[in-house]
Amino acid sequence: MARDKTVLSEKELFEKTADMIEFAMDAKIEIQYGKGENWVRLEKDKEETITKKFLINIATPAVKGIGQYTALLHELAHILYESPFTPIQKLLKEWGHADFYFDIYNVLEDARIESHLTQNYIAYKKRFEKTLRDLGKKIDESIDLEKPANTLLSIRFMREDLVKDVKHYQVFRKAIEDVKRTDKFGALRVLLSIKKYLDEYIKDESGDEPNSQENEEWKNEEWNRTKVFPELAEQYDAIDELRKVGNTREWCKKFEEVIEVEKEIVKLEPWRSQNYKKTVEAKPFKEEQKPLSIDNAEKSKSEECLIPLELTKTDLSDAQIDALLEDGKIKGAREFQQVCEKLHRGGTLNIPKNIRMLQREKQKSTINQKIVKDLTKFFKRLKMQKKTIICDTGYDIDLEEYIKNFVKGTELNKIFSEDVKDVGVSMVLSIDASSSMRRYDRIDIARELTATIFESVKGVSKIEMRGNVWGGNEYGIAGITEIKNQKDTEMVTVDDEYRTTPTHSALEYSGRMLKEMKGGKKLLIVITDGYPNGFSKGKRIQTEHYEKVCKKALQKTLRITPHIVIIQIVQKYLQGWVEEKSERIFGAERVIFVDGMESATQQSINLFKNFLKKNSKNLF
Repeated sequence: MARDKTVLSEKELFEKTADMIEFAMDAKIEIQYGKGENWVRLEKDKEETITKKFLINIATPAVKGIGQYTALLHELAHILYESPFTPIQKLLKEWGHADFYFDIYNVLEDARIESHLTQNYIAYKKRFEKTLRDLGKKIDESIDLEKPANTLLSIRFMREDLVKDVKHYQVFRKAIEDVKRTDKFGALRVLLSIKKYLDEYIKDESGDEPNSQENEEWKNEEWNRTKVFPELAEQYDAIDELRKVGNTREWCKKFEEVIEVEKEIVKLEPWRSQNYKKTVEAKPFKEEQKPLSIDNAEKSKSEECLIPLELTKTDLSDAQIDALLEDGKIKGAREFQQVCEKLHRGGTLNIPKNIRMLQREKQKSTINQKIVKDLTKFFKRLKMQKKTIICDTGYDIDLEEYIKNFVKGTELNKIFSEDVKDVGVSMVLSIDASSSMRRYDRIDIARELTATIFESVKGVSKIEMRGNVWGGNEYGIAGITEIKNQKDTEMVTVDDEYRTTPTHSALEYSGRMLKEMKGGKKLLIVITDGYPNGFSKGKRIQTEHYEKVCKKALQKTLRITPHIVIIQIVQKYLQGWVEEKSERIFGAERVIFVDGMESATQQSINLFKNFLKKNSKNLF
């Protein structure tokens, strides 16, 4: 059934799809819509406030034959199945003819990630099959089908009829099958398995031996150790002085010592060796049209990672290649299972590297019985009530809704009222535990508030309550403690090591918690007495930049729930300054300013009651 774009727009669909991968991979994914081609690359965050950040470019207008959503899924698969573009590009430069090999690697890698992505999703399989067929229709006689990358693409794009007579067709056909459902180095494994056939093509086309691109530049030139090891200049001068005065024994001893130091340096930096063979990039083949592809892998960048040693060797026997391919299938199945667990896990949050889960010092928590009694009475009033929704089926016409829709000129059939049962609510109470929360017993009152709410909702199965306590250090690490039950409320305390106010981490982590919770309606209340501030490497992050980080964190959490309220405790002499900045970040409609923790408690209870009254009935 076609998606109703009035309910979920194209852009919202893209963002929500990216959110799934963000959550699974503990990364931030930014989507931009730009001219040219589709690609994905790992971005370095200047302030290092997050672990990983990926930028995806979606070609706008779309590349002919490649739908934008299909392109997005393809790029997200590169992230999800960890395509190692950057280390592979470096390795292939050592082979010579790097562009030639990389074009082939990219065809294989695309086949690998799509085989994983479509394994569990029938709709995705149909989507990609259609795209591959459409791209296959673009292959014509102007493309050199003898070139291995184009031969592989023809097979991948379901146009085997065009290449059945190509030399080593059966080898390339097997390569496309071999790479499916392998591990993240699977495309390299298969590339190694067909390398001798690729080298044969290089020799036939250029007359070069594939390995003839190394030269003897270092070995043949006059090697000068004083230039190669400038950090040892003083030792060389001392040896030279000993030689001049004729102290041969001492000269030899010192020289042997320096040679040992040189050897240690060469272990770390092989290029300093006298016998090092400097790799020179092979001369490219004559310019021709690049192979067809869903994305531009040359613009793609990935995380650095070590390539297994056995995959850096090219002089492999058939038995060794078979073993590498088999190992790739085994590891690929394991990696696929791990990805499934990340995407579908329940109850356990995947913790980003900039967050430390703390076991805080415990203090006895008290319960405000007056508030408990008030909430108990409130729940009784809600008991057995019904909630009316407006829909396009039912027995009673809601006249007010009909008039409103008539004026708008839309949804004239959506005017019937129908009684439904609610699926419950989830609430997260997020408490700032920076050092300033010690003032005026704020953290003690916050601890009582948390314990009181947990006590009040006991026995109400459709109200799911959780909390968290947070603070940051000067290195950009947020220390967070989850509050899952009333006993945990004893950990609503301040930890002196985490005394700053990293509000962006609180928002993001609270959003992760809410995403795991089951309620149909979700509420986040953040109580803080500090203006958001972030640190990195011992220095405060520039205010203008950190405000942008907080805004992005808010937008990400708003995708999980629109019901977010920031209760800001602010002293009168700072009120104007704090109000202006907080409203600029969070929006005036989401911030409530109070003069103390007592007021924050009352506001939290009121928000909780109003939220239940408006969004949830039949909770009992």
